[in-house]
Amino acid sequence: MVRRIIEKLREAVEKHFRLKEPEDVVVQISGPAMVFKESIAEEAERAFDKYERELEVENFTIRVKSSMTGSKNNPQKQLFELHGTLLFADKKTLHATATSKDPLTALKQLLGKIDAETKKFKSKEKNRPRRHFY
Repeated sequence: MVRRIIEKLREAVEKHFRLKEPEDVVVQISGPAMVFKESIAEEAERAFDKYERELEVENFTIRVKSSMTGSKNNPQKQLFELHGTLLFADKKTLHATATSKDPLTALKQLLGKIDAETKKFKSKEKNRPRRHFY
């Protein structure tokens, strides 16, 4: 009887304190851009897979923010601003931002900027002098 109670308590504690696996790709969207969440998430997954093969990347986060611009005299336009962050295994981060009228266009711009930054990062890592300990 006591064993069953202890066993049930252990199960309850494990269930309550079980840690969730961290997500590889996080897409945060609010407002009118929610329509594009699935397609942005798919593109982000593809990009993360590519970065993961090339570099030791732990996480890729994309935040989408939409805003209206203009004044009373000018018609308002909706702009989508995307912020992307790559977290590397050695805890270094890489940030990029893109803005466009279309969220998918902004995503392509963002991924292009991140590609350019990862190429710079790879070349810096390759050309960095190694310390030799004798």
